[in-house]
Amino acid sequence: MSRTIANGHLRVSEQTFRRLSPAEMDGLNHSILALQREIRGEHATSTDPLAIQARARQLQRLRHTLMMLSTYRKNFKR
Repeated sequence: MSRTIANGHLRVSEQTFRRLSPAEMDGLNHSILALQREIRGEHATSTDPLAIQARARQLQRLRHTLMMLSTYRKNFKR
């Protein structure tokens, strides 16, 4: 699920998290953090601006999802 979020194939909202159990949310959080580390480890060549933009978009989507997930968990105490 984290890879589909990073690639932009899945839009995340509160509805996305409502159908997840607390254990699944923990797993999603862990997999997003692992994917962030993996993407940060892959460096695009500085001569390829499209690859740099794609990498930045993936990281932005993952950061946004982590922020939404933590806000959802704080608000709904699940």
